[in-house]
Amino acid sequence: MATAQCPHCGELLDKALDAFCPVCRESLDDDPEQESGSRSDEARVLFETKNHFHGGANWYFWIAALSVINSALMLSGSDWSFIVGLGITQLIDAIATGIAEQANESETVLKLVAFGLDLFVAGIVVGIGVLARKGLVVAFILGMLLYAMDGMIFLLVQDWLSIGFHVFALFGIWRGLQALWRLQQLECSVADSIVLAEVVEKVDQGPSQRFGQADQHGTR
Repeated sequence: MATAQCPHCGELLDKALDAFCPVCRESLDDDPEQESGSRSDEARVLFETKNHFHGGANWYFWIAALSVINSALMLSGSDWSFIVGLGITQLIDAIATGIAEQANESETVLKLVAFGLDLFVAGIVVGIGVLARKGLVVAFILGMLLYAMDGMIFLLVQDWLSIGFHVFALFGIWRGLQALWRLQQLECSVADSIVLAEVVEKVDQGPSQRFGQADQHGTR
């Protein structure tokens, strides 16, 4: 008469001779529903952490895009701009506009050169964002340092609103970097768990194989 049932394959067992099922080789001490819930929680945490990490890296794309828009507006004569943009591109545009006002014949050329420089700077920021999204910690740190230095330009002209938004953006990038560190720890933990599970499975299969061989010899 069966006295137990395997929680994994449902096999009816006459008696528990070992801590594993002789059919599916799974541990009889493990609860598959509990394991499934634990894995689901781990997947959810990994997903949320990865989203926070990508959100921090995406700040670089927003900064680059809005800086280019600011430059286009400023060079076209508009009086408004986005506060999240780079200070260095606004400085380039201001210098080019000032020189262009004194040299009417070269105004278009100067503005095109300035816009080209703006695109070059924005391209660097985009490159940092791409590397940051790939999980390169140094890209996060380098980008934060450069953006903090860029904020010093607004400090010189006492543009407190732009300085405040620089601080806000840096905080968002910093949270992304923290999420990246957390994600790396979680991935290492999951990898270690998988390796440990494989080792335990091999250890558990050893006695089961020996027990099966002993049964075969006994029947003979």
